[in-house]
Amino acid sequence: MRTTYLKIYQDALRHNLRAIRALVPKQTETVAVVKANAYGYGAVLVAGMAMEEGYEALAVAVTGEARQLRDAGFKCPIYLLGLLMPDEYEDAFETDSIIPICESTNLKLLDETAARFGKTASVMVAVDSGMNRIGVQAEDVPAFLEAIKKYTNITVHGFFTHYACADGESHEHVKHQMHRFESMVRRIPNPERYIFTAANSSTTLYFPESYYDAVRPGQIIYGYMPEGHPETQERAEKLPKFESALGLFSRVVHIHKVKAGDTVGYGATYKCSEDMWIGTVPIGYADGYPRCLSNRGEVLIGGRRYKVAGRVCMDQIMIELGYETDIKVGDEVVLIGKQGNDEITVSDIARLADTHPDEISCQLTQRIPRIYCNKY
Repeated sequence: MRTTYLKIYQDALRHNLRAIRALVPKQTETVAVVKANAYGYGAVLVAGMAMEEGYEALAVAVTGEARQLRDAGFKCPIYLLGLLMPDEYEDAFETDSIIPICESTNLKLLDETAARFGKTASVMVAVDSGMNRIGVQAEDVPAFLEAIKKYTNITVHGFFTHYACADGESHEHVKHQMHRFESMVRRIPNPERYIFTAANSSTTLYFPESYYDAVRPGQIIYGYMPEGHPETQERAEKLPKFESALGLFSRVVHIHKVKAGDTVGYGATYKCSEDMWIGTVPIGYADGYPRCLSNRGEVLIGGRRYKVAGRVCMDQIMIELGYETDIKVGDEVVLIGKQGNDEITVSDIARLADTHPDEISCQLTQRIPRIYCNKY
């Protein structure tokens, strides 16, 4: 067992999955997004919980992630969210995945590959409603749908889009994208034949009009609450509470006193203004602790906050302990989680690192052992 380790709280994950399922109408499917190893929490674990809690399908980004789930025995529909290159088509058929397509897709080769496998390609049309990442422009979807009809081994399962500003950046932009997608839906002949899905975590919480046939929650499964818009404040007050499902722990492995004027760490970016106790903790950017938290990050030791001193190293960080300290080698260090009456969350670290909470948990590497347990 390594000194630095992660705790994944299974009861918190289950609480979050249940809260989402209770929020969404029964007739609306819930698709658990478990890409990137379930944001670092463990795809097989989270997928299993989602199925137990009544979720109908799973979503991943790449075929390798779909294969992991199939190998683990999952029989449910698996949606791929990222476009495929032709040399990935076989993997998609072998994993029985629902394939995203747009005008960049080699439909002829996809059709031929399906025929070779003796299968029909079940596809979701990616719709660009204003994010400009992937997809057919919303206004062009009916014509694209008509063009697909000549491929006898491709069948359209449905349509999906993604919102660029759902996380509180722009209510107006969200509404603009919702309008474009809705206008597209109204132009689709026999829409009852298809699945329409647009809601990610934020829109699942704040925009129930975006639900359509299925929602695709991701970050809220893992306890990250996206910011709302002032216009959605009334709804926000009625939303369930989501539980943090991750803790990151280590221990102090070294303590020594540094003289006033001396520096700490690479680049000598931290200079002691007085005689100072410095502690060393065995975690670094190779573990996924962001290097941009150099001289900025905070940890909990003995229920108190202490700052990172100097640059984050590949394998270690140094902590400013003050001009006198009762901290000892072996004391627990909480980088994410509660200690005493204080708590550092994934979202706290993301704010300091000027990034999204998803990035923080996704980049915590497999070098850190995971302990699966309950929080309460």
